[in-house]
Amino acid sequence: PRLSRAFGGRRFAEVVALLYRDIGCTLFAVEIEDVEGVNRVVLFPCDYVLPDNATPKVFIICNDAKDADVASNYKIMSEEPAAAPLFNGFDDDLDSFGDMEGSEDSEGSRAPLVDEDPALLHSADALERFRAMFHTNDDPMDLNDMPESFESMEKHVLVCGSWDVVHHLVATLRAKHIAESELLKVVILNPSKPSPAEWADLVRFKHVYFVQGSPLEPKDLVRSGIRGISKAVILPNQYAIEGDDDEAERYLVDADTIFAYQSIMKVKTDEVFIVCELVNADNISFLMTDEMNREWRPANPREVEMQPHFAGGRVYVNSVLDKLTCQAFYNDHLFRILRELIVNMSMTHRFHDPKVQSAQLQFILVPEQFHGKVYANLFNHLVVKDGLLPLGVYRVSATEEYSYGCSIPYVITNPQHDMILSRADFVFVLCSSQNPAAAAAVAATVASLHARPTK
Repeated sequence: PRLSRAFGGRRFAEVVALLYRDIGCTLFAVEIEDVEGVNRVVLFPCDYVLPDNATPKVFIICNDAKDADVASNYKIMSEEPAAAPLFNGFDDDLDSFGDMEGSEDSEGSRAPLVDEDPALLHSADALERFRAMFHTNDDPMDLNDMPESFESMEKHVLVCGSWDVVHHLVATLRAKHIAESELLKVVILNPSKPSPAEWADLVRFKHVYFVQGSPLEPKDLVRSGIRGISKAVILPNQYAIEGDDDEAERYLVDADTIFAYQSIMKVKTDEVFIVCELVNADNISFLMTDEMNREWRPANPREVEMQPHFAGGRVYVNSVLDKLTCQAFYNDHLFRILRELIVNMSMTHRFHDPKVQSAQLQFILVPEQFHGKVYANLFNHLVVKDGLLPLGVYRVSATEEYSYGCSIPYVITNPQHDMILSRADFVFVLCSSQNPAAAAAVAATVASLHARPTK
């Protein structure tokens, strides 16, 4: 929607807090014109002051279209609010505001809208842009010089599956906003060698290695450093991606992925976080344990969103992409938003206002003072005081002193305002890399993750 012009002259973070307090919506991005005259989607520009008498296009997480319309038709009162806020307990430093009367013109002037330029064009400018977006390798290793074994490597990511999508996965792990000291090494285990072009794309990223072998063979898993991995990603093979219309074949397309999952679980004796991409959502059941089947009984077992592995971020199903494609037909900004969340291409763009800084997606621990408090209190504190925007909560497994969780972790996007938090929870936030509060929160989270194992 377009934001009410009544918010003109206010900081973006202030508007975020006001909308959440009154109607429970999370405003997380805005469209801003850059120096080249192109409108860019910018994630949570905390200190950006909205122009007077303007109706910028914004992006909001809300329950339905009616809530989004409220943001467009909002009228801020200069004195006291005409209606009580939706949530109590917010800080008093927010200006009073209130009723939702009047209407705003949904039209507004805008610069031409274009897609971001491809990041990997063969030109000097594109190469500089690539280096600005990703951690690059100054001394790429020739594939023939690659060691045959990484058995002693620790805390790395093991990637198995088709070469077609490995490059895109590795790119998300090498985004520039990730501190270089926190980069996880990536070992790719595949029966076939990459083509020269595929390896040229991969070797541009830092700390990427290759082992020729099969994830179904324990000896190959050992050579890839299976005993020291922190995470594993299993992608479908090319045959599964191409698919088959036969009913029986639909259940067999994920056979290699499922067998690789079971093989890693057997060789890696201690717990490891494994993410699988499945072509057929019905095959999630083959990854479920007896305990999960007893604890999770969704009303409709075919609802992927209600499956524990999906809710916990351990399974990606191709049907999700079908849904996104359909939604993109009605919302042409959807893929641009996803691109910003995953890679953050706005970091390479320049804007007229120096305060425009696109935020990055980070992962922080719930501050100790919010243990046992409601989510709305944390939301207001992070937005108003620290300049961080919460998007969701990662709820860890239940323990003796922490009873809110379940047998495996799961993610809650835009939680209910009265959800009780625990010191064991984590929060997905948008924050600027220049924000000292964000840097402190991320550092504390990293120290906590190193100090204790998480699932």
